[in-house]
Amino acid sequence: MGGVRLRQVAVASLDGHEVVDQLQAIFGLSSGYRDPGVAEFGLENNVFAVGDQFLELVRPVTHEAAVWRFLEKKGVRGAGYMVVLEVDDVAPFSARAQASGCRVVLGADSDTWSTLHLHPRDMGSLVSVDHDKRGEWAPAGPDWRGHSRASALSGIAGVRIAAAAADPDAMASRWAAFLGIPHSAGGRLRLGRGTIEFVAAASGSEGLVAVDLCASHERRVGECHTIAGTEFRIVKAPSARVARGW
Repeated sequence: MGGVRLRQVAVASLDGHEVVDQLQAIFGLSSGYRDPGVAEFGLENNVFAVGDQFLELVRPVTHEAAVWRFLEKKGVRGAGYMVVLEVDDVAPFSARAQASGCRVVLGADSDTWSTLHLHPRDMGSLVSVDHDKRGEWAPAGPDWRGHSRASALSGIAGVRIAAAAADPDAMASRWAAFLGIPHSAGGRLRLGRGTIEFVAAASGSEGLVAVDLCASHERRVGECHTIAGTEFRIVKAPSARVARGW
């Protein structure tokens, strides 16, 4: 399980500046890095360092953007959008996706990065599996380590995905098979770092619905905030975390 790590979570909103203000005011996040690379998808973004993990806000700048269609279809101005997992090699995940019939919506490989995006209809949410060959996490910008220290948050503990099929255990099993990790029963998967929990979705509410954030200070534990249509809950940081030399 140590080979699969929750590294980044993305939410989408049409109200970009308002959401940035909320994230900064409530969680003490920095202004965030704006990755010019997302422009090819018709997006603007802010990537916030949360410890050595990342919270991303994406906002569409054209009606042709997939994010615009995603929000329009849901009939909302903001919603949870994508779960990003870091792995040591994308190839085994690509092979398992093909074997299980999961649709690949994006696959790319370069000298510095490999990525695989799977269709949300197959996984309950858009999921990206990434291998950063340089270990720098370039989409967060060159200075992300310096921006994470003043935050009220120390990391991302996990996410919650509402399964459209109303069968969280079956969705957890599908994910476990794709990720190559054990799963006996129940709607929760424990990764090498972070957890993914699956719950039954009410009609029209499927997808990434909640994010658990680790508190830097215990007095913040228990807070719950809804931002960009997503529930953010501040929880106690795990007592032991998987170290990877970041």
